[in-house]
Amino acid sequence: GGGTLDLMRTVYGNQYSKKELKKMSEDKEKIFRKIYKGEIKQILGFKKFLDELKSKDIMVGLASNAIRKNVSMIINELEIYDHFDSIICGDEVINGKPNPEMFNETIDRFNINKDECLIFEDSLEGVLAAKNSGIKVIGITSSSSNKVLTDAGCVMSISDYLDFKLSDIRMWICRSFKSIKEKVLRMEVESMQLQYIYQYLIYLYKVNKYNTL
Repeated sequence: GGGTLDLMRTVYGNQYSKKELKKMSEDKEKIFRKIYKGEIKQILGFKKFLDELKSKDIMVGLASNAIRKNVSMIINELEIYDHFDSIICGDEVINGKPNPEMFNETIDRFNINKDECLIFEDSLEGVLAAKNSGIKVIGITSSSSNKVLTDAGCVMSISDYLDFKLSDIRMWICRSFKSIKEKVLRMEVESMQLQYIYQYLIYLYKVNKYNTL
């Protein structure tokens, strides 16, 4: 979901000052870490999937609306901190999801095209952020149903990573490249058609000019 401070503003409006809301937000996050410390569980197959990605030298980024302290606790408990080539948290950006800022920043860090990227998201805000960034997104049904996620714009959804393979990522990336290739080809054809039309108009002009002499 959205950042905690944004959530506090939505709930309390102008009832509290920004400083008070920030203190309340920090207290809430402390309670979260106290409750869930030692209780973090991975989505089935997630660590194995990450291992497969890293074995192929595929860059992996983490972009979360959660604050850095919460993110660090979770990925350290799962022992996957070193699997990420980039980590961007909600308290490190100006705009959290559904704004695409953290996804765009990750793309810039990796120096890749958006069509070379695939996002996995379990929140509607995250799906919208991916769509707003123009990146294909696969939904995780840990908090929303398949229908909700696909209606929001996911190309597909999965309940876990047990049956999701590296070849599936290649499939979606290749589909992106095929789409781009088709668009470029269509543009080239249209450009050629315009060129022929232009040449034909010049021809008609010359014929007409000759006939009027």
